[in-house]
Amino acid sequence: MSMYHQHRIKGRQQKYDNVEVFHIDESSLFKDAQEAKARDLISKYGFKTITAKLEDVFQETNSDFFTNVSIDDSAIEHKNKYPTSESPEKRSNALTHLFDQIKTYTAKEDMLDSIKAYLIVHAAQQNDCSVIAVGDSATRIAVKTIGYTSQGRGFSLPLDVGVSNRWFEGINIIRPMKDMLGKEVGYFNHCMGIDTAIVPTFTTRAPQKASIDRLTESLIVGLDRDFPSTISTIGRTAGKLEVTRKAIESPQCPLCGMPSEADSIEWRKMLSVSSLGDEEAMQNTTTPLIRAMCYSCQNTMRDVKPDAGLLPSFVNERSQNKAHNSQSLLKKQIESFLID
Repeated sequence: MSMYHQHRIKGRQQKYDNVEVFHIDESSLFKDAQEAKARDLISKYGFKTITAKLEDVFQETNSDFFTNVSIDDSAIEHKNKYPTSESPEKRSNALTHLFDQIKTYTAKEDMLDSIKAYLIVHAAQQNDCSVIAVGDSATRIAVKTIGYTSQGRGFSLPLDVGVSNRWFEGINIIRPMKDMLGKEVGYFNHCMGIDTAIVPTFTTRAPQKASIDRLTESLIVGLDRDFPSTISTIGRTAGKLEVTRKAIESPQCPLCGMPSEADSIEWRKMLSVSSLGDEEAMQNTTTPLIRAMCYSCQNTMRDVKPDAGLLPSFVNERSQNKAHNSQSLLKKQIESFLID
């Protein structure tokens, strides 16, 4: 924002004439988040600002606020748990209850990323924004590359870390800071006198092994300290990844929104060594909704307690669109063989 603002003041030509800033208020989950300070920093630059709260995923214009995923009954039920006039406090409670029912920090981080990704894309669609610029630095891209691969998200990795992501219809997600190291961004802010606002995460001040993302970050930063080309090498390698045709034609994962490979549960059974307890856990995560998810999100749902039951309604909306998209894809594949 600072660099764009300086160029605008100096009258330099900009690639994008109209820039809006989207801010997600995470104070419902992280009480120490400096949300007021973050809003003040954004307002300094005079951009139009759109603000959403994490709990907004539990507020819809229709009556279905929640999707009740009944893991034990292998069914998906809709429950009009709260009317549209439900108070923000109860929506916040619903959000905290969901995360309280997730057993591991890794699964919590994945669920949070999925909710934030939905809010960002939804805001762009609602405000007719065709480009989303995210602030992933080269360091963050390197951490994502290794972390996502270890979590089984390799199928959609080119979209998750690529320079340009056009997976969502009518929207291009770009990463303009892909060549900047995290410490370079910190040095720039310090030298230019740019203040920052701290938003903690689930693993803030936690041990290195608290989550896969936290452990990966510690590994990458540690390696780069002794071998300065580590991050750039990972970034260049990730930049060469290409989205496969199979991924492009795959349906959307109801939770994360990325491509979902078919038969991922059967693939897991063939390759995984499971104990009796693991097999029982697998049987409890085979609802139609969870079967529609990608491999990584299935892992996330395995760490959600069965009595949690409540997911944002956009999860069910995406699963319903999957059936429609599958029919459209089948028609597209055979249309050249049809007789007019």
